[in-house]
Amino acid sequence: MTSRDEELRQLSEDLFRARVSRHLYISESTVDNFVAEFEGGNFVYSSHLSGAIRMGVHSYVNPGCRLRHVNVGRYCSIADRVVLSPEQHSIRMVSSHPHMIVKSSAPDTSLKHAETKVGHDVWLGVGAVVMSGVTIGHGAVVGAASIVTSSVPPYAVVVGSPARVIRLRFPEKIVEQLLSLEWWNYSMSNLKPMDLTDVEAFIEHIQTMIAQGDLAPLVIHPAHLRYSGKGRLDNFSSVVTTG
Repeated sequence: MTSRDEELRQLSEDLFRARVSRHLYISESTVDNFVAEFEGGNFVYSSHLSGAIRMGVHSYVNPGCRLRHVNVGRYCSIADRVVLSPEQHSIRMVSSHPHMIVKSSAPDTSLKHAETKVGHDVWLGVGAVVMSGVTIGHGAVVGAASIVTSSVPPYAVVVGSPARVIRLRFPEKIVEQLLSLEWWNYSMSNLKPMDLTDVEAFIEHIQTMIAQGDLAPLVIHPAHLRYSGKGRLDNFSSVVTTG
């Protein structure tokens, strides 16, 4: 058995275990030289993953997305055709085409290759593009078809190309309280149905539950996946193929 065969076998086993024990579902998606960590309760539908990928609990990815070198927080909603950390082309060289760029004796140091970070409880709208090295703050919302070229403050709503802040989701005092509360670090299994439009009541209720010991911190045992080549994953049917 070759090292690639062994890697495929291990990936197939890891995918099956992750589906059963971590409720991780990856449907008809492609991967390219990726190393991934999923906290659980994640769904990835018909998308492409490459490089280092980390995804927090209950975050999901809708069809047509491309994720590369990203750290996605918990409870994130990633809509269709979102691109995180797209490949970049140099426009400072004679040609922007890869065939010419590889012939350059010196790299274009202006290009960013840093990890893209998406905070907790973030919503990325349909067709949004987030450039490499950008940080999206907790609770932020990125409007459909927006192109994010710089970091987004927590709980900000941004739209446009380049994306700009149009407002905060809540008053600054509420934002500060939510950031201090960090509700995403606790298990919500004991939370009874309540009016979530009353944000102040939610904050007070969660604070009380934490103080009384009725809300336990999340205990995470993430699933780890690795594949050094190109392949297709579908752990609804435990399919792993190369090429």
